[in-house]
Amino acid sequence: AVAVLERGRQGGDVEVAHVRRGRSDVHDRPAELFAVAEALALIRRHELHPALAASVFITLPPYETPTGRFLGTVHFQRMLRYPPHERLGSLIDDTIEPRAATATAAEVARILASYNLVSVPVVDQVHRLVGVVSVDDVLDYLLPEDWRSHSTDQRPVSFPWTGPVKL
Repeated sequence: AVAVLERGRQGGDVEVAHVRRGRSDVHDRPAELFAVAEALALIRRHELHPALAASVFITLPPYETPTGRFLGTVHFQRMLRYPPHERLGSLIDDTIEPRAATATAAEVARILASYNLVSVPVVDQVHRLVGVVSVDDVLDYLLPEDWRSHSTDQRPVSFPWTGPVKL
């Protein structure tokens, strides 16, 4: 089965939900042997927020959190560049190190920004996947709790690629 990030934060805790094929289809096949077509079908589900379906997280069994050993991440954009029969194990991105469960918000924010990621896996001390932090999670943490209810700052912000933008 393949771990796919679903809506992750409730009450400050980061959770990971695993999308698995139906029990009758599971043949105890390692996740890294899943084909690109199978993984794309899993992340195509309508209930997954687009930002949260951007990556597939590959682990060894068990697949419930905490999972077995975390093997790596396969980004959906990379899957789109390979034939449907390609195995996920050959597409694992091993350049992005998962963050420790003890990582600070600043550290996670730097990793997301430095590598232009929408999410980063979180592992425990024995390298089991225990969660995923998304850009949304970091923004929710950094912004004031009532940021959705009103905006008090009406100053224009200038982004290098767009010029002034009013938030």
